[in-house]
Parts: sequence; C-alpha cells; structure tokens
Amino acid sequence: MAPEQIEELNHCTSTYRRPTIIAYLLFLSTMNSAVLTAQPVIEAVARLHAQVAAEPSRWIEGFHSIISGSHSPYESHRSGAKRDPAYVARTAGGEEEFVWKTAAVPQKWNGDSLHVIWTCGFGNNLGKEWFELTVNDSIIIPFSTVNDGYWSIGTAGGMRLSFTAVGTHHYGANLGYMVLTVPRPLLKHGSPLTLRIRGRQVKDEIWYRLYAYTDVISQITTKERKQFYTSVDFIHMGDARISIIAGTKQHGTVVRVMNGGSSIAQSVLNSDGAVSRTVLALARSEQPSGAAFSIVIAGKIVIDTIDWSEINGRRIRAFMEEELTCNAYVFPPGVFPEFRWKNALLVENLIGYVPLRVRFLNAQFQEVQSAVTPGRYGAVIEGTTTDGFRIRRFVTLYCAPAEFDDYSKDVPVSMEMLQQYGISKDRWFLYTAQKERFSFGSLKLFPAQDPDAAVFLAGLAEVDLEQYSFDTPRIRDRQWWITAKRTLDGDAEPLKQLPPIAVSRSSTGIASSSQEVIRPRYDSASLQRLRSISREWADKSGVPHVVVIWHKGNIIEYRAFGSNGSGTPITIRSVQWMASITKLLTGVLMMQFVDQGIVALDSPVSAYLPELKQHDRKEMTIRNLFDHTTGLQFAKDWASDWNNALENQIAQVLPYSRVESAFSYNRVGYAIAGKVIERLTGKPVPYLFQERIFGPLGMKSAYADNTYGGLYCEAIHLAALGHMLLYGGEYDGVRILSSEAVAAMQPQRLPVGDRQWGIGTSSYNEYGLSPSAYGHGAASGTVFRIDPANELIIISARSRTGAQHHEYEKAFIQQCMALINRK
Repeated sequence: MAPEQIEELNHCTSTYRRPTIIAYLLFLSTMNSAVLTAQPVIEAVARLHAQVAAEPSRWIEGFHSIISGSHSPYESHRSGAKRDPAYVARTAGGEEEFVWKTAAVPQKWNGDSLHVIWTCGFGNNLGKEWFELTVNDSIIIPFSTVNDGYWSIGTAGGMRLSFTAVGTHHYGANLGYMVLTVPRPLLKHGSPLTLRIRGRQVKDEIWYRLYAYTDVISQITTKERKQFYTSVDFIHMGDARISIIAGTKQHGTVVRVMNGGSSIAQSVLNSDGAVSRTVLALARSEQPSGAAFSIVIAGKIVIDTIDWSEINGRRIRAFMEEELTCNAYVFPPGVFPEFRWKNALLVENLIGYVPLRVRFLNAQFQEVQSAVTPGRYGAVIEGTTTDGFRIRRFVTLYCAPAEFDDYSKDVPVSMEMLQQYGISKDRWFLYTAQKERFSFGSLKLFPAQDPDAAVFLAGLAEVDLEQYSFDTPRIRDRQWWITAKRTLDGDAEPLKQLPPIAVSRSSTGIASSSQEVIRPRYDSASLQRLRSISREWADKSGVPHVVVIWHKGNIIEYRAFGSNGSGTPITIRSVQWMASITKLLTGVLMMQFVDQGIVALDSPVSAYLPELKQHDRKEMTIRNLFDHTTGLQFAKDWASDWNNALENQIAQVLPYSRVESAFSYNRVGYAIAGKVIERLTGKPVPYLFQERIFGPLGMKSAYADNTYGGLYCEAIHLAALGHMLLYGGEYDGVRILSSEAVAAMQPQRLPVGDRQWGIGTSSYNEYGLSPSAYGHGAASGTVFRIDPANELIIISARSRTGAQHHEYEKAFIQQCMALINRK
C-alpha cells in the first residue's frame, strides 16, 4: 500500500488508543531519529546481538537472491530517511507473496541446527493479521503481526521462528530481524533454503517486507552490537525507569545518571548468568527540563546520553492528543458548563500544572457571562505553561431551551419497535410508556455529552444551501470559528480576494459528457482487451469502478464496470470516493494564490500564520506543507482541518520538530495549508473548492469537506480536473491556473530521501507511462494519472481497493498504453 493509503486508512478506519506506558530506546549510535519513534525491548536486542557474535559459524544470511515477488522499497531501521530495496507481501489488495533464496549452507558446517537471519518489517497500524512462511515448499509456519518487541514460535518439525524488533517506523511498522532456526536433518550442505512469505487474504491490508540486505551478520557484529544497551521507559510520561543491559562480565559495575556534575540516580548491574541488568528510577520532579542533557556512566565509562529536550518534546507531542471535556455541550439557559482535561494527571506529567481560564462568546462573538438566549455559543479555553506558552482551545456549545436528562418531560423519546431485540409486538407496545424509566431515557443525555452534537445543532441552524450547493453543519461551524478567531485576535488585516474566474462555457468540455464514447480509429482488439481487464478487475476484486480514458482531445473510453453491494450495476454517473486525490485539489487552490502573488511557495508559513514563527531554527515553508517534509511526521488525529486550535497546537510542537529531516506522508501539511488559505480569505476551504474549482470546471457532482481526503465526485468530473492540468491550467475556455503555476506543481526531487513530490502531485512514471507522468494516489484505490508527454488522462474511479488491486492496476495502465500506441 502506498504511503498515502497507509496514513489515510489509519485516520479513517482505526480507533486511537492512548498508551499508558511509552518506552524510548536511546540507540543513538545506530538509530535515525527522523525515522524511528517508540523502540523495542532492549534485552531481546542485546541477546540477539550476543548470540550472533558468540557463534557466527552457526548463522547464515537469510537473503541472497529473489525468485519472484513485488519490489517495493521502504525505510528500514538502518536506512534512515531513504528507502532501501525490499520485497512485499500483503494481506489484501494483491501482492500476496514473494519467494527468495537464502545463502547456501556452508560445506564444512557441523552442528545440530543453523540460524537463518534476515531484516524485515511489518505494518500493523490496522491490527494483527496472519502470514505464512513456507520452507522449501514443504514446511509452513504461520505467524501474526502481533505488536510485540520480541516473539518466538516453534514447529512440530523442530524449527523455530522468532522476531526481534529493533525500531518502529512513524507509521507504526515494526522493523527488525527475523530468525529461522533449522535442525540439521532439514539442511543440505552447499545448498540454500527456498523461502516464501504469503499473506492470508483478509479485508484489512497489512504488509510484510523483506529487505534485500546480504550483510546482516556483519551489520550486527560490527555496527550494531554494543557493550551496554540503554532504554528509558516512562510511566504515564512521568516517572522514568532507565534500564541497562550488559554482558555478564559487567556484574557489580556501578551505573549512575549524571546531570550537571551531580548524580540524580544510581544502581548496580547484577548478572543472572546470561546478562547483567539494572533499573534506575527517576521521579518526574527530578528530571531536567528544557534542553538539558544527562549522561549515563557505567564505572568510569560514559555509555549513553539522555537528551531531555527530545524527551520533553515527546511529552509535548503526546500532549497534543489530550482532550478537554466539559459537563455538558448541549445545556439549558443559565450557567455555562465547566471545563477540565479528560486525563488531568497525565496532562500534568506532560506539561506541568496549568490552570485553565475560560471565556464564553455568544453567536455575535461578544463575551458573555451566562447563556441567556438559546443557540450557539463558543468557549475559548486558555492556559499558560511554565515556559510561557499560551495554550488555546476552542469548543462549540449549544444552549437548548429544555432539560436533557433521563426524567425530563420536555424531550420525549420515541422509538420504533426493533425486532432484533426479540420482544413480541404486543409486549413492546403494552409497556412502551415505561421505556423512559429504563435505558432509553439515556438517549436524552447523549447530546449533552457529545461535542459533535453541539456542532451539529449550532451549524444546522446556519446552513445556507442557497449560497452553497454543498453545505454542512461542520463547515458552518468552521466558518463561525474562522470569524471568531479574527475577532478575538483583533485581526484587522484586510481579507484577500482572488479575481473572479470568468466562465463562458461551450458545454463541449469533458465534464459535460454523458455517454460512453468509442473512437473507431483506435485498435478494436486493444480496446476490447482493456474492457476485459476492467471487467475482470471489478469481478475479482468485488469492487465496481468507472473508467475514463482521455487521449489527444478525445474520450476513448468511458464505461462503468461491476455492481455495488446490493448487486445493482453502477453507472458512469456513480459518485466515487477520491480520497487523497483531495490533496491535489488543495494544491490547485493554493496555486491560485501563488498566481496572484498573494502566497510564495518558498516563503515561511509564519508569513501567513505569525504564531508559527521560529527564531532559532529553519522554518517550514508553504512548499514543505505540500511535499510532506514539515518534520511533523508524529502528528495524528489532532492534525485535522476540523481542529479549530490547529495553529496553536502546531506552534507548541514546532520547537521540537525539524523541517526537512524526513519525508513523511501525512495530512498535517495540507491541514496547515488550509488554515493559511482560511486566514487569508476568511472562508472555509470547502466553500472555496466550490467557488474556485468545482463551479468553473463544471464538476457538478463534486464535494469535499477537507483538504486531504474528503473529495467525492463522478469519474468524468475528476477527468475535468485532469484536463485542466494537462492543458496548462485551462479547461473549456476557462482559465483556472496559469501555465507557470501548473509547471510549478510538478513533482521534483525532495531535499531529503529519494522521492519526488510536488504541490499535491507525485510522480507516476511506471507501467509504460512517460517520465513526466504524475497524479496522486488514494486509499480508495482510485487511479488518477496525467501524462503530458502522451497527452493522456487515465482514471479508474472506485471507493475501495479490493483483492489483487496492485496486479490489476498494473495490467490496466499497461493496457491503456498499449491502446494509445496501436491506433
């Protein structure tokens, strides 16, 4: 799965669970902090290193050559920000397996078993799934992607398979070593083993990667093995436990943690016959603040350094996940609700004790002391940390002229009979009057306890479908807070107005196409082969899709394939989820501001959002927001368009990030870009999409409520967007962008890693497309390719991936290229 699919599915389908204990391994000599986050159990790593070093003759390289499988480079624990060669197997979407050979068993080897070791990783952000390791096409060892730092399983044939995590990628992937222990009877001198990894096919895609390293043993013995291994674990991010692992010869060695010449913790290493270990306790109150460093000394040797600025930065990042709560979001007239942190003790561990101050605004943005009139209100919650940072959060409230409790007679509860409960009809209606005395009464409490209920009610009263064809309570709430924040901050800066887009449409543009088109000058057999692949793709994957192929001024294919979940065939007018293609849409919108000289791609973001100013480090630019090099790869659910306090939270974490330290596909840059646009215009981005893109391009079916993954439209309307970009910013006589702006959007080599990325665009020059081809991926599996050299647009619009997605995507694009080359 592409990075955009990983990140987007993580946000769309997973439920965030806040950890109670977070461990960080300070593997400073071998780990790249730009890539790795939380680290594994150090004892397992230390034992593995010791075992390899002690008997290297009992170990062979687990990778020598590939036999079959999909090449899919990715970051490993030793590659840093760049991607190293790897082969992938997945549990969904195709690329089910790969097969490879190990190094040969040594001719002169003697022993009862041999250890085969290779570098691997598996993504488990969507949960635990199963893979199978097959040895020499005979022995199958099933294993799961359980999120443990170390595990080991045995088989009936005497084999043993184990995994030792060495690092964790910021997407949540476990990276490390897999070891297959093979008994002597199953080995043949001078011959390699043939191994296969296959993913058991399920709904959610989990990947497993084998890295094509042939020097694992020397990597461990010469670069990764250490005399001492150190980790720091935090209990609720407060009190620390510093663990030290060493060899048995270090028994009795005194270990101290020194800060500024003073010892702040001390203990002694004790051997259990296999390793020596100790744990030093360090209370939260004893831990240095700010940018301090502590050194860990064993005897007279400095064995590690603890960077407290990095640790305190991790605390700030963890604080971003913490939520405010109040006793009622929907409440009766009178006293306003009270606010507190949902996890107050954890917040105190993370940032110290911060008293909260709350101001309340009425619908007209005036500060008030009580709720007199029913309707919308806004709470502005503020607090100042010990280092002087002003925290700000914004919460929507709704005052309803009724009591919402389980005994209230103001709000009756009516519920249709639910047959699923297994209650007879006569009994259901006989006692229906008593339902409020039991659990159904709690339905009245729900709006009061749910912040989204207040947003819904407040925004619903303000929705105006006459002004905008697509409007929702959430977008209206967003508009209210954009204006409220300008009022609170006394922002007198005039709002920017883009020049209107002149529309004088001939109705001959691609978006007006309403029927399937066949161009006889194209090879009939090639066209039929394309249709066959498209039909088979829908049948085998169980996912319908709509195909649009545009080539040199003509639609040469426009057809729907497959049926929806109810068995009804979809049509060419079926609306599909375009997912992360929304990011390209946001790029187009931003380039309109660049065209007018309002925004410069290489200007710091702080030029438009002053609260993000950084005085002592390189600042992130508008370009960094779009090419995923902000240094904010840790950002999670809070980094959203819908977070009205996003700018404030980004300002708090920026001192602990490093721009252009790594490429990290994430929605955060696009969410910040949206805030830039909204600050300039005073309007929510979804309204601007309608005014500046959908309307002028005739994309009547299109709507999107965020900057990174919310676009839905017909395939033909996505083609209109592609047509505009293909022809230098103009579509059907309507100019959306200058040709210079379109050129500036194109992918280019990033300052870090080996990728190419642009302003909402990425390079897609595989499967026969030209080197200049680009587009954007999507978690839905929608294919969107623009190939300027071939004057070609390729679309397969769908709402999810389905089985064998990668294989069919490749065959589909290759056949598109065969079609245009055989006229």
